[in-house]
Amino acid sequence: MIPSLYQQFRYWTARGSLYIFSDPHFDDADCKLMDPDWITPEEQILKINRMVMPMDTLVLLGDIGNPAYVKQLRGYKVLIMGNHDQSRARFEDYFDEIYEGPLFIGEKILLSHEPISLPFALNIHGHDHNGTEYYQEGCKHINVAANVCGYQPINLGKLIKKGILADIPSIHRLTIDQAEERKAKKNKGNAPGSGEFDMCGQVKVIKWVGWKEAENIPDAPVDGNVIKAVIESIRAGNFHFSGEYHQNGKYGVPLLNNGTKFCASMRE
Repeated sequence: MIPSLYQQFRYWTARGSLYIFSDPHFDDADCKLMDPDWITPEEQILKINRMVMPMDTLVLLGDIGNPAYVKQLRGYKVLIMGNHDQSRARFEDYFDEIYEGPLFIGEKILLSHEPISLPFALNIHGHDHNGTEYYQEGCKHINVAANVCGYQPINLGKLIKKGILADIPSIHRLTIDQAEERKAKKNKGNAPGSGEFDMCGQVKVIKWVGWKEAENIPDAPVDGNVIKAVIESIRAGNFHFSGEYHQNGKYGVPLLNNGTKFCASMRE
């Protein structure tokens, strides 16, 4: 039994192993167009049955082709439908279970036909026969499309024992880390508008105002050193601009604590 699976899927491995395979495209006419070395359905079945025993579970991730060949495969058979599997009814006599879309079978294990990039899950999929799909950096995938995996299903239990899930963070850990990161950015230097942002100890930005609102605030002399400090701070990224006044990259105007507006323009 694989403890990494959710409780409701552990019976898949109660008496045997869990194998995963995809895209056999049995009898599909365009197989040779995808791969000129595509093997026959009979050859695929022979390769699969050399690995999968009657007490094992075999999950097929879609694009089955002619379902009649499925009867020749060993094991308890599960289908996750692919983009070519257009009718569930067509497969109901050949599979023990059928799912019409992506399926999380464990906290960090996502089965799907098409590749799905998630930083908190191992995505086992098919669909991609020639490496043209988009794979987001930092996300872990295993492509079990028939011609990609040598027409041999993978043994999920063995992969897990080798540590394939060890470096995948949980969604809970990612959520906590992201929240802490946002909090740290928010607290860094105190954002303008809070009345607490101190510009080199000389002046405070007490409010961020929009361009039109700023037109009604009279100009007044501001010490040149303060202007220089504000400009340098803007360039260094120390201003945390409010999204309220951040439109198309044209920022609002900082209002200083003496009631003047600082007009070193960030406007393009």
